[in-house]
Amino acid sequence: MELILTLREARNLKRTQLLGAQDPYCNVSIPNIFDATTEVHHHGGSNPWWNASFLLSVPETIPSGLTLAVHIKNAMHVLPDRSIGMARVDLDALATALATDDIYHEWVPVLHKARRH
Repeated sequence: MELILTLREARNLKRTQLLGAQDPYCNVSIPNIFDATTEVHHHGGSNPWWNASFLLSVPETIPSGLTLAVHIKNAMHVLPDRSIGMARVDLDALATALATDDIYHEWVPVLHKARRH
């Protein structure tokens, strides 16, 4: 089964950069099936816009528990890139929704790691 995945935007992301606007990008993956990265939205801040589309080939029979993971990171120029958060989409639920409609439009919440003090 082929799917077109479009990552349009994110809203109200947490700030991971103290000075200036952060430069967010996404890494999208399905273990052992797919891995891709969006362009960096320079100065995208907390409300970046990517509008990036990817063509995915997914098995007709989706293994139980398989998820699509979206890792949102801040591109740093000198230091290693920082994690802003991540989101997951259950591919079983996606396949069920696509069985009745050709388009699946969903806002997915971004999970943030708790800060350790």
